[in-house]
Amino acid sequence: MKKEEGKTKKESWKYELARDTLAIGGLVFYLMFIARAIIAPYYDYALQLITALIIFQILILIIKDTENHIGRGFIAAFFTIIFYNVQSFTIFAFIVYIFVIISAIYLQKTKAQITKGLILGIVSTALAYYLVPYLTSVL
Repeated sequence: MKKEEGKTKKESWKYELARDTLAIGGLVFYLMFIARAIIAPYYDYALQLITALIIFQILILIIKDTENHIGRGFIAAFFTIIFYNVQSFTIFAFIVYIFVIISAIYLQKTKAQITKGLILGIVSTALAYYLVPYLTSVL
């Protein structure tokens, strides 16, 4: 096989797929979720995503060296799953999120980075989940 920067084409293919999959938890994709929710308009869903993102961004300022894609991916998956509330989408989103984690491992993110990203994503999601109903009741 032809080498490309020290990798075979097959390895390069896997690397690109892993990067693309991990990008699902990227800030640009996350902002697309928010924009779509606002345009629809699904303001509660948008507020959940925005609130969780703010909490997550504050937490990563405090807790360093996290895999942020894992955290944001968890937040987006969770709130999108409860928004659609359809079993087939839940299964699909769960499988995609597992591939996000596998991609992080393939791209040699450390277990500590992945674990911290997941924990911060879960904490941000839980706080936003319980905070947003309160916010919408007072706004």
